[in-house]
Amino acid sequence: MFLDLVHIGGAEIRGHSAGSLFRSLIASAYLAVGFICIVYSYSHQDPNLRIAGIAVLSLGAVVAWLGALKRYRVIADTPTAILRSAAQGYVELTGTCRATPDADLLRYGKAPPCLWYLATIIEQQRSFGKNRTNTRFERSEDTFIIEDGTGECVIDPEHAEVQSAHQTSWREGSTYYRVNYLVPGDRIYAIGDMRTLRAADGTLDRRADLSALLREWKRDRAALVQQFDTNGDGEVDLQEWQGAVTAAERQVNAQHREMRLKPGIHMMRAPGDGRPFLLSNRDPDDLRRRYKWWAWIHLTVFVAASVWGMTLLINRTP
Repeated sequence: MFLDLVHIGGAEIRGHSAGSLFRSLIASAYLAVGFICIVYSYSHQDPNLRIAGIAVLSLGAVVAWLGALKRYRVIADTPTAILRSAAQGYVELTGTCRATPDADLLRYGKAPPCLWYLATIIEQQRSFGKNRTNTRFERSEDTFIIEDGTGECVIDPEHAEVQSAHQTSWREGSTYYRVNYLVPGDRIYAIGDMRTLRAADGTLDRRADLSALLREWKRDRAALVQQFDTNGDGEVDLQEWQGAVTAAERQVNAQHREMRLKPGIHMMRAPGDGRPFLLSNRDPDDLRRRYKWWAWIHLTVFVAASVWGMTLLINRTP
């Protein structure tokens, strides 16, 4: 029942980040509390409770409507980019996913090997003669890659809202497991904050690298003397040492030039400004239709509940 209410709230709980999950829970709680209050008010003939339930239901519908509408507009209004020419910032990508080099596929219970998973564990417990249900979630945060034929992008799924068409479930004793997952070869739709990370970005320190190279040369005194002792006295004097410093500077500069010319690594993460970070192996058009449908449903619930509540208030007025 709890998971069904969250789904009715316009957000699928199973793949959400902590922030979006919290918002989904708020919307679902408002909807559930409002519905319960309305049902309870009819059984106890309490018009005040009925109006309060309608107000809470309306608030939950507004929260859920705004969430669904926001995601619909993001998917509908953001053009799909290709990695070869994608701009930095908030972008939409589509591509095929695979594991990062040297990374093993993830495993969870009876689910197949995958790149990402979220497990919903529902435990039935009996305490003091009553049945209790404990629900918890476990999800992976390992990175994986999507490629679109023009380039590759590393996906960091932390804080992502993930919707997957792949699902498996099983039961072990009194515990029920449901796992949603992404597998290699899935066609992935991704929208989030993409940045190109280069070795030179914030990591090249000419002075530190020069000092490190000179220290390395000093440790091998024989090689240092052989290379820079120009007068053959078996020592490296001040003038010869300056020549060693100049040679080290040339070597460090050449290394830094080479590193700057290397292509960067594209990485997509959750935006820092609160915009949605969405991942899905569903068709983008299907996602857009889903969010548009949920937005209309929640708006209809809000309007109907508001009209109902106003009618009750007007009829109560002497």
